[in-house]
Amino acid sequence: MAIIDDLEDCIRKEISTDKNIDIEKDEDLIGLGIIDSLAIMKLVDCLERMYGIKVLDEEIVPENFQTLNSIDEYVKSKLSKK
Repeated sequence: MAIIDDLEDCIRKEISTDKNIDIEKDEDLIGLGIIDSLAIMKLVDCLERMYGIKVLDEEIVPENFQTLNSIDEYVKSKLSKK
């Protein structure tokens, strides 16, 4: 499964109250209220468990968590440094 699919699955199962939510890859997750600050922390937990990465506090910025595409790029950059 691709990272972006894992992300959407995590948002559906662990974060969103709408389990059938359809999320576009470039949709503004924060702006549309799909994720908020608490949801970002849950998403960080998912990322750390699924990929064995450590998300640093200073990396928890909107630019890294704005869209599925930006989260995907963030995870790929963390994995390339492992």
